[in-house]
Amino acid sequence: MSQHPVDTLRLFYEAASRDDVDALSELVAPDVELIPPNRSPDSAPVKGMQEVQAWWADQRETVGNLSIEVEKLIEAEELIVALIRLRIRPHGADADLELRIAHLWTLRDGKLIRCEIFPERDDALIAAGLRE
Repeated sequence: MSQHPVDTLRLFYEAASRDDVDALSELVAPDVELIPPNRSPDSAPVKGMQEVQAWWADQRETVGNLSIEVEKLIEAEELIVALIRLRIRPHGADADLELRIAHLWTLRDGKLIRCEIFPERDDALIAAGLRE
């Protein structure tokens, strides 16, 4: 059964919030590529499901408690911009830090194949050829 790309992405974020690796593997291509923000300490692309999972586990371990809320999904032909709200509670902190970022997704044959992370939402919208 073929799903609409936005539905696939919603399922992805739901599965990610549950750490449901089996569900994620159904939605993500084995050769998935993750492009971290260019200003992060390690901005090298992460390739393949296992490397992406290891990168995500490292991020969660480094920052402490981390939750993702999808505020809006915007389609741009074969791309989807996900406007994201991150809530981070660093280890030992009493309060959350909130960041509003964007993910720019590419799908192929109904599978998520590429995610580029943008600290500035406008940069993701520009990269997708959109204006908000």
